[in-house]
Amino acid sequence: MAIILILPLLWDIKYHDADSIHCGISNYGPILIDFEWPKGSGQYHLFAGGIWFGAIPSDTAVTVGYDPMSGGSEFVPGLCRQGTTAYQNPYVRIYIYPEDWPPPKDTFPMAPDTTLTYEDSWCCLNDGDSSAHSAFPLGIEIYQSGYADTGCPNTIFITSTIKNTTIRPLIGHIGILIDPDIGDPDDDCYSLYRNRWLPSPIKPDTFYIDILPFAYDHDWWEAGWYHPGAVGITPIETPENLGATAVMAFLTEADPDSDGEQFLLLKGIDPKTGDSIGFKPGPVGPGDVRLLLGSGPFQLDPGSTTRFAFGVVFAYDTLALAWQAKLARDFYYHHVSVGEAYRHEVLSDRIATITRGKLMIGSWERIEIYDPTGRLIYKRDHPPRTIDLPLPAGIYFLRLKKPGQFCSSKVIIIH
Repeated sequence: MAIILILPLLWDIKYHDADSIHCGISNYGPILIDFEWPKGSGQYHLFAGGIWFGAIPSDTAVTVGYDPMSGGSEFVPGLCRQGTTAYQNPYVRIYIYPEDWPPPKDTFPMAPDTTLTYEDSWCCLNDGDSSAHSAFPLGIEIYQSGYADTGCPNTIFITSTIKNTTIRPLIGHIGILIDPDIGDPDDDCYSLYRNRWLPSPIKPDTFYIDILPFAYDHDWWEAGWYHPGAVGITPIETPENLGATAVMAFLTEADPDSDGEQFLLLKGIDPKTGDSIGFKPGPVGPGDVRLLLGSGPFQLDPGSTTRFAFGVVFAYDTLALAWQAKLARDFYYHHVSVGEAYRHEVLSDRIATITRGKLMIGSWERIEIYDPTGRLIYKRDHPPRTIDLPLPAGIYFLRLKKPGQFCSSKVIIIH
């Protein structure tokens, strides 16, 4: 199986192949292209996927990174200000460590210059070319990072920083759509873990999954395969800490055919019936199924950015898939998000200056504090709303967590 794309010169696809995964990512929208798992097996589980971003500045518009009907995209490479010159600019490409790193800071000042995992990638794309749209551009840029690491096998992470380059605020919804093709594309199914406690492989513990939509082969059999797997999406960062607000699944015959229908799906509404579903219960299928996880609404002011991050996980059964999603989230929190917080100094614009080491945090399930090198130096589960930090004066990074949400801040302790 191969995705066939006819591209202008320098529109780029590169491949993540750390550990057990192998998939393509582009700098013009489609990601998770021809996803082979395990790597080298010839067993393809995903055809492609892409980010969807929708808003209604005057009329409804959704910019899709991957349209399951056509395989096309409404994003283009580069920054908005570069216009169509980006299509022939040799610096507008996917940068991937270690082969081609780092991106040039003089061209892309927002790009990273350090790495956080075994295999980092980075590129930028935008929706400013009106000729690529069925409706109209929304004026957004996406700075996209991919992460894969031998310390977290069977997983790829994608983080998108979305910037509003216009002079008007956008009330947006964002999502990730994936198009599973687990061998034969016509016998796939969808289901959903939501707010579930599941038995842990580490007996006798249990673990909690807030949201995990996934696809699997209907009869768990494909000719010539060792064993078909399952593929799921675990949301990690969402705008305004909203978490996932919609999960939809549909078959080929229900593919949305307009921006209005795509926007309804992002909101958790069935565009064919008008039913407000929110989180689609499973199963759906068997058939050629698509999965969409959405978050919104949120306000994106002119010149401001927001972040959307998720992991795509694989396993040979659904319980193992849920456990892999938990491991993936833990890995991201401890390795990727902390490193990005240090890289950019702070993920949010909230800075807390503490006197006498006392900190009011409100209601969270876990507090973690890291030093500027990214080393975990303090952790407490179920902390009180107000805590005393036994730390010397200095600058630290604070992370607060509860199911489906987390918050990061730079903390300055002054004695």
